[in-house]
Amino acid sequence: MNEPHTPTPDLESVAHEDGQEKSNAQVSQSVNPASVQSPSTVAPEQPAAPMPAVTTTAAEAPTTSTPSENVQPAAPLEQQAAQTTSGDVRVLIIEDERFISDLYTRALKKEGYIVESENDGMIALERARSGNYDIILLDIMLPSMNGIDLLNALKRGDTPGDTITSKIVITTNMDQPDDVKKRVESIADGYLIKAEITPKELVNFIKQLL
Repeated sequence: MNEPHTPTPDLESVAHEDGQEKSNAQVSQSVNPASVQSPSTVAPEQPAAPMPAVTTTAAEAPTTSTPSENVQPAAPLEQQAAQTTSGDVRVLIIEDERFISDLYTRALKKEGYIVESENDGMIALERARSGNYDIILLDIMLPSMNGIDLLNALKRGDTPGDTITSKIVITTNMDQPDDVKKRVESIADGYLIKAEITPKELVNFIKQLL
């Protein structure tokens, strides 16, 4: 009597199933239930600590300076110039060249001076004695009376009433002999060469005389 045939298991399938079971066992062993936290046991996230308040001491606090009521603002440059050259200063220009006379007049009036002009020597002598001028600009070459004779008459008159206290500045383009130039400079308060000085330099020179 023949025995029932029992099929022989496929070795390759058995090996595969066996390996799968071992792999599942290893996975189950590597997971530690204690290391897995349930959602209810997860610690809530701690809020960030508040930043400490920054306090500013009186020494560190910025200060806003306010101008003192007693401090006056600086005057404009034009006003300062007017304060430096008083409008009471009187100037007589004795000059026979109209162009130069007008040039000096404009420059001096711009600085606040009271300016008059004369082109004749004899008339200028009378005006200089009676006009009470602070500054006289005196040319040498003049009609009727030259500047050197006029200077001597104003500074070294025969009588006290003939002399004046005005400051006299010689303005000329003529080359004078050294002895004449030295004598003129010893009497006058200034000696200027017209061709070598600008109106602005003339104004600055007069400011120094006042």
